[in-house]
Amino acid sequence: MTAFPATESTAPDLSAPILSVRELTTTIHTRGDARAVVENVSFDLVRGRSLAVVGESGAGKSMLIRSLLGVHAPGVDARVRGSARVMGVDMATADAFERRRVLRESIGMIHQDPLRSLNPTYRVGTQLTESRAFGNQRPSRRSLHRRAIEAMAAVGFRDPVREARLLPHELSGGQRQRIGIAAATLNEPALLIGDEPTTALDVTVQKRVLDLIDEMRERTGAALLLVTHDLAVAAERCDDLIVMRAGSVVEAGPTLQLLTAPEHPYTRALIDAIPRLDGPRTRRLCTPTEGNLS
Repeated sequence: MTAFPATESTAPDLSAPILSVRELTTTIHTRGDARAVVENVSFDLVRGRSLAVVGESGAGKSMLIRSLLGVHAPGVDARVRGSARVMGVDMATADAFERRRVLRESIGMIHQDPLRSLNPTYRVGTQLTESRAFGNQRPSRRSLHRRAIEAMAAVGFRDPVREARLLPHELSGGQRQRIGIAAATLNEPALLIGDEPTTALDVTVQKRVLDLIDEMRERTGAALLLVTHDLAVAAERCDDLIVMRAGSVVEAGPTLQLLTAPEHPYTRALIDAIPRLDGPRTRRLCTPTEGNLS
């Protein structure tokens, strides 16, 4: 079991993890076949802490996120064992109503593909405040509109009053990603999850977006679970690190410790794979059956 200790504090609400995952295993069933895509993953994430999940494509990072939230693509026969508790609610066993409540009130999700996460028939300003419009407290339409404008301005839109009236296809990929980030942080959730949230953004906007997320977390004490390929982002923004390969955690611990003194060969291989202008050409990472990186 991989667990990260809570930050030292006298505040009693910091002792209980916002997210607690125990022996989470996900098996995908197809015709005559079953394959584990997440295997025995365990960790804790407490208020105010940030955790990065890194690994090559296909390592199981995004499937881990889907499994702990209890959401999978339609038609996918995914069977989950273990537990994933968000604010004390086990998302693996909760009914649909309770799961939606937790997703709406406690979790902000930033997807990798903003076009697929936005409704193509609704204006982006309306989509930003949709969860608030249908929550327990329902502000006025004027208040919702003002909040949407403020959120768009915070993530870098130059003319949010006009741009809030646009449809998703009328925005660039980077602008759609910023809409997704604004929507995820609008309700100041206790747990913010980012699945490659800055993929479509240039370096300048990427820094602004990550700064915005950090400012929101500092103000609210939210925890951050970040899936990323960028080890530099993980090193700069996250307290702890999980390295995944073939659905399993191969190494976990404080970010600085893992990146400066990795113990597992796969972690060292990921670090060595970062392109350098002054070093030798890097070698292809072998598969678990090809070498000693299992």
